[in-house]
Amino acid sequence: MAGQAPVNTMKAERWKRVEELYHAASERRPDEREGFLEAACAQDWSLLREVRSLLGYGEQAGLFINDPTADDREDRLAGGPLSMEEALGALRRIARDWRRRSG
Repeated sequence: MAGQAPVNTMKAERWKRVEELYHAASERRPDEREGFLEAACAQDWSLLREVRSLLGYGEQAGLFINDPTADDREDRLAGGPLSMEEALGALRRIARDWRRRSG
């Protein structure tokens, strides 16, 4: 079991990098994000895919949460509106659980 610590550390470092890039990309205009990500990921295609995926989920969550035409939003959220940070936290937990199950 001693070999697991470096793997867990590497995963934690990897997720920290994903999160850093996610936030940095989120702060940029949509038309600047792709170029920024391609440069920042430096041909690490799995890292690029991961950040793109989170950005996509974040955009979808934002559209859902901020949709002024969603009269039933309160009922769908079952507890009230979520902040963007709460929605992203939930998405991160879902992604983490999915990765654990898919090996």
